[in-house]
Amino acid sequence: MQWIRFVASLGLLGVVGGPATLVRAEDKPVPLKGPVVIEFSDELDKLTVPRKQFGIFRNEEPKTVQWIEEAWTKVKVPGGKKPLGFLDLKYEVPQEYNGWWLKLGGADWSKYRDGSLVLRLRPGTTCTTVFKLELKTGEPATASHVYVRLNDAFRKAVARNGYGDVAVSLDSFGIRDWTRMRELVLVFESSRIPVRDQKGNLLLHSIRLVRGEGDRRGLLEGTSQKACVAARPQGVHQHVLFLSLSSDRGEGER
Repeated sequence: MQWIRFVASLGLLGVVGGPATLVRAEDKPVPLKGPVVIEFSDELDKLTVPRKQFGIFRNEEPKTVQWIEEAWTKVKVPGGKKPLGFLDLKYEVPQEYNGWWLKLGGADWSKYRDGSLVLRLRPGTTCTTVFKLELKTGEPATASHVYVRLNDAFRKAVARNGYGDVAVSLDSFGIRDWTRMRELVLVFESSRIPVRDQKGNLLLHSIRLVRGEGDRRGLLEGTSQKACVAARPQGVHQHVLFLSLSSDRGEGER
């Protein structure tokens, strides 16, 4: 298993890792239109999505202590089913933040605007139950985000199937223009993670787009939770989605 690792610690003043904008201008991202945005069934060098189109990042402040790694792995699931491939994100965030990014290549998601973004996930032995999910769109890129909370329904789905599907309603991001999608970012923030979960791993099998309530129910039946509430400026939304905000940061800024 080959790991890719970014480390930041006291006394390491050199440049280790980098911001989320790791795709150079000449490496123009492939538009990821869906319905399957990305899937980690195969090893990283066999994916249809170019390897330079996704990666890990960290806060570059030199005095923070944190790290993150990524690797592809296979996991046996209950019921004698074929093992599933996952991207294993190992993180430690006693301070600040780190996470994973995926360039969307300016894809047009407008036909999915009334649907959901579905993440098929599996928690490690220790894993945060809260993470930030951010989408960047437009030119210049504007970031909008929600916080996802993995609840009891998710944990029961994992015990039953080996994974859980988390469906985030796209309208909860408050995005108006879905025709130029730039980037998806998953962020682990120390300020929102209990100390006991600030070191762990989260496994990602796939990210999909589904249209309409019917599609969403069909995909998620018997497997997990749904986050289909409208965004509000503040507050908790049924254990899953809360504090949906927008910001005006440019692409690649963390």
